[in-house]
Amino acid sequence: MVSSIAFMIGGYLADFLGRVRTMVISAVASSIALLIAYAVNKPLIVVLMVLTQSFFNNAYGVANTSIVGGGLR
Repeated sequence: MVSSIAFMIGGYLADFLGRVRTMVISAVASSIALLIAYAVNKPLIVVLMVLTQSFFNNAYGVANTSIVGGGLR
């Protein structure tokens, strides 16, 4: 479910903010989510942060795929 939503929002963000900005924001947010999961170390927070990290990782993938596809034109 998280991945499906991330693909849609990631595509929208790539069009709205730009591919590179979306990739940078997604990479930073993904890293912060993992750092929070490590630092807090409570089961519910860890699960939520891993889902958040998955969301931003998939949004990064969409922007990355679109930048590669856009370069082939």
